[in-house]
Amino acid sequence: MATADRGFIDELRARYPHLKRYLPTFLSLPFAATLGMQPLLTALDLARRLYAGDLKAVPDDAPLQFVPAAWRRALWQEREQLDRLVWELALAFAVRDALRAGDLYLVDSRHHVSFWNLVYDETRWQAERHQAYVTLQ
Repeated sequence: MATADRGFIDELRARYPHLKRYLPTFLSLPFAATLGMQPLLTALDLARRLYAGDLKAVPDDAPLQFVPAAWRRALWQEREQLDRLVWELALAFAVRDALRAGDLYLVDSRHHVSFWNLVYDETRWQAERHQAYVTLQ
């Protein structure tokens, strides 16, 4: 791992206590996602279970797709166990990025909404679906 990457992770670790004050509440929001974002939703569920005390550590089979490649070496502790702190930080960044991209959204939000619901909400799509297929052949 490059020194610059390690320094960045060390800086994030130093700020983690501040972030942890808000992260459990933030991650408890009722997120929904577009297709292909299931690993992130699974990770959110795991994080909620960690904060609730249902899990003591990040499971070995926890989703890691959202962890940046540069962070992967810092993700594993010496005992070959996932580092919860680094995993949570990566999850927080992934949630932020997915919200910005519209891949993750809040159903009742005005700001973080599904792009497709802006185009067609589910009710309208069900009403117009048949005619759309007929028109498009």
